[in-house]
Amino acid sequence: MLPPLFAPHDPIFVYRNSPKIATTFRESVDTLKMGKNLVIFPENPTKFSEYVSELYSGFVDIARIYYHQTGKIIKFYPVYVPADIKKIMVGVPIEYNPENDSSHERLRISEYLKIQIDALGRKSGTKKFIPFMRPEFYEFYPEFVNDPASYWSFCNKERSE
Repeated sequence: MLPPLFAPHDPIFVYRNSPKIATTFRESVDTLKMGKNLVIFPENPTKFSEYVSELYSGFVDIARIYYHQTGKIIKFYPVYVPADIKKIMVGVPIEYNPENDSSHERLRISEYLKIQIDALGRKSGTKKFIPFMRPEFYEFYPEFVNDPASYWSFCNKERSE
């Protein structure tokens, strides 16, 4: 469903757990070097709250690579889009800190964004939660509710068969 929706906007595809992930990072950094912004959807199937799922943290490595190539620091903005009020809510950004260990930065930034997105959702007043996966998915595959790694393994297996 998503590829046709995003195709006109020249999306950068994520090749999670694959040697092609380098392509994702290269295209992302090249896009930033052209002065364009990126919209990243790092949510995984595990719920954090009624407003946001847990976030994969690997996207933060884009900032590390970009900093090493340009010497410039990236800011990450928490964004919440409640469908029922047709409004985009943007929170206070967090800056990548090149002085910190990269694993620390992944955790620090992804945790901050997750908490801020949750706060934006609560502030929106919307009561409508749009889950990462439709509830029917978890009825058929409940083992993936708290195991996103197995979920992605399952998806990759299905594609290869």
